[in-house]
Amino acid sequence: KTALFLSRINPKKGLPMLLDAWKQIAPSGWRLIIAGNDDSNHTPILERKILELGLTASVEIVGPLFGDDKKEAYLNADLFLLPSFSENFGIVVTEALGYQVPVLTTTGCPWQELETERCGWWVDPTPAGILAGLNAALSTSDLELTEMGARGRCLVEAKYQWPGIAGRMHEFYEWLLQGGKQPKFVV
Repeated sequence: KTALFLSRINPKKGLPMLLDAWKQIAPSGWRLIIAGNDDSNHTPILERKILELGLTASVEIVGPLFGDDKKEAYLNADLFLLPSFSENFGIVVTEALGYQVPVLTTTGCPWQELETERCGWWVDPTPAGILAGLNAALSTSDLELTEMGARGRCLVEAKYQWPGIAGRMHEFYEWLLQGGKQPKFVV
């Protein structure tokens, strides 16, 4: 099975925390793929940590992925990981869910929907939070991971693709012009 991180390789992404949790759990039959461009010379730090923790057999840094390579990474993933300390949105979460991959990210990212829609885990951006979330995710059955992925795809289709966006805009303007009940998505 494959757990995928695909984002910028940067200290704010929480990868050392993820590697520590990966070492503690030592998931049998799983590998962790870390993909992305290094915009802060963080890869050497991660490579040293992988060596120090003895994770070379289960963790691989593959560099940036684009086009078909990126698509293949999502299609081959069983779990997507984004242990960031903060994100303004995290488009990779939407991409992973669109490929029916359950997601584990942190409360530093605006993705509470992972819990409410039951398509992933939303944990504290702390070592304990990452460890607990990763432990839960890696012990989830294949069937449940598949079901979570399907729910994630439905979330993306309903909320983050143009038909859903257009429908909400129509509802919003109808409310503005006609009055009536305020749409749920208006704060």
